[in-house]
Amino acid sequence: MDTMTLWHVTGWEFAALALAALLVGFSKTAVSGANTVSLAVFAAVLPARASTGVLLPVLIAGDVLAVLTYRRHAHWPTLWRLFPAVAAGVVVGTVFLMWADDRIVRTSIGAILLVMAGVTVWRRRTADAEAEPEPVTSRAGRLKARSYGVMGGFTTMVANAGGPVMSMYLLS
Repeated sequence: MDTMTLWHVTGWEFAALALAALLVGFSKTAVSGANTVSLAVFAAVLPARASTGVLLPVLIAGDVLAVLTYRRHAHWPTLWRLFPAVAAGVVVGTVFLMWADDRIVRTSIGAILLVMAGVTVWRRRTADAEAEPEPVTSRAGRLKARSYGVMGGFTTMVANAGGPVMSMYLLS
């Protein structure tokens, strides 16, 4: 197994990684788009497959602090309803990472970030025209929850970018 070392990282690249890690903290608070920039920086400086693993402990630490802070405000039935679909997405993402080389993962991360940015812009432009959301108990609502769950699990596993997908679902 090929292990990654950080000896090849220059001072400027290390500073970019440090700034990107700081942006992860901002993304867990009020600046939700900051995580997209940090994902792109990590994938640009480090090998793409390794960047997801290096960034993961930073994201987990932020998630643990967020859960400890906001656990009383969470709607747990909604989150538990998403869990099976998210778990399936994580499994699909794991299989993809086992198969894909660094070039494919780098391209996938870029594509995921571009799609997330496009969907965010589209949703903001159509926010006023949208109808009432489907209840989760309806067939369309369940399909929507499963789709977002699988996408969230896959994007979390491949690019550490499941946050925007889950935000889109929860805000819809």
